[in-house]
Amino acid sequence: MSEKNIFALVPRAPSSLERAEPGARRIMSGMVADALALAQKGHPRSHRPLRIVSVDDEELRLAIVEGIISGHFRGVIVQSFRDAEEAWQELLRSDPDLLITDDIMGNLNGRDIVRRLADRKVAYPIIVIQGCPERDQWVLDCVKQGEDVTLLRAPYDVESLVRALESALGISRDTKGPVEIAAHPASASSVDAEALYQKACAYYRGDGVPQDYTEAVKWFRKAADRGLAKAQNMVGVCYTDGRGVSEDIAEAAKWYRRAAENGNADGQHNLGICYFKGWGVPLDYVQVAKWDRKAAEQGHRAAQLCLGISYFIGEGVPQDFAEAAKWYRKAAEQGNANAQLRLGYCYRNGQGVPQDDVEAVKWFRKSAEQNDGRAQYEVGVCYDTGEGVLQDSVEALRWWRKAAEQGISVAQLSLGDHYHRGQGAPRDEVKALKWFRNAAEQGDADAQFMLGAWYCDWLRDRSEAVEWLRKAAGQGLDRAKELLLTLDG
Repeated sequence: MSEKNIFALVPRAPSSLERAEPGARRIMSGMVADALALAQKGHPRSHRPLRIVSVDDEELRLAIVEGIISGHFRGVIVQSFRDAEEAWQELLRSDPDLLITDDIMGNLNGRDIVRRLADRKVAYPIIVIQGCPERDQWVLDCVKQGEDVTLLRAPYDVESLVRALESALGISRDTKGPVEIAAHPASASSVDAEALYQKACAYYRGDGVPQDYTEAVKWFRKAADRGLAKAQNMVGVCYTDGRGVSEDIAEAAKWYRRAAENGNADGQHNLGICYFKGWGVPLDYVQVAKWDRKAAEQGHRAAQLCLGISYFIGEGVPQDFAEAAKWYRKAAEQGNANAQLRLGYCYRNGQGVPQDDVEAVKWFRKSAEQNDGRAQYEVGVCYDTGEGVLQDSVEALRWWRKAAEQGISVAQLSLGDHYHRGQGAPRDEVKALKWFRNAAEQGDADAQFMLGAWYCDWLRDRSEAVEWLRKAAGQGLDRAKELLLTLDG
């Protein structure tokens, strides 16, 4: 049996209550524990709330323990401590009814706390949460010496902790019937794996600790080895980006596959990308569509977009504009700017949906408002031509300027042309030249031609004109070739 499937509660020495009431003695073996109803009869406890001190340097694990206790027992106060030294000072001030402590916690660990308490001969029970089997022996030694100590092996499930609490405190849970472990958010190994994952995320982002990708990978891997799919995906991301480990695309693909097969949508989409690029797996568009579909059906918007693209171009699936538009819409409605732009094109061209300029502008605008430069250009085109909106050259210029400032060369060309013609703004040859040059330097053949013609007709610089016209002609622009012949003649 693997470690993650072990939820063992090691038997502890009988308490004074058990010794006084043999008929109510609990036998804890594996995940089985009898309730203490018999022990409670005839021995009513005080009506004061029970007090539990819980010690763990991981905040998430503290929260999980506190949540399980509050969800199953009434009249119980939990004092949680991340700092073991602070917890020790609290234990010196007053005895709790129960101590729950993690074992490994930095300078002062659970073993140290238990030994100190043994020296003080405390009477209250202790539950030690232990995730390292090689460190079990010291707890077992405590049990042999008659100390009231129970070992709870991590990762543990909810039922194991509840039964340990019933045994240690001599009380019964308030929940009627067996606990539905599968329905509880902290089921099985998720208790431990989620805590490891959150620790990894903290190192990955530098959240509360110095950013350290090496540490992040270490903790992601620990969580991944316990079966946490999102951690498996993140190990893959680290190998893809070379963060905390040497870049290794094949290793990344292996981890993405683990996450994908465990149902993680990010892992499924990332595995699809691996098949698309041939990273660590053969290039295979059918597999791309397969894994994107699995992720898309879980609502993964990037996968929905990619599946839409696969249908649009017929790559890995039969070409189907209606299916493409369907998946674009799903991603677009989740706010994906690229999908919104592509859905706009579908409406403009009547591909997979009825042709509708108004709907086209609507989706272009949604994308543009998310600062997508291509969409900003298309909104400008709609205002320039009056398709789907009232024609408005000033508004066209405004949207083209937004796109141009993001480096969209066709928007720079359109902006330059409107300044040259004085359309939507006063004629301004300096601004026109600026935007023509910006577009030309990005390789836009039309802009290169306009700049060449400008140098020929307005600036009277033949060598500069020839340079730009040759660039445009080299891209196959016939009018650039014709003007060059005129100059050569």
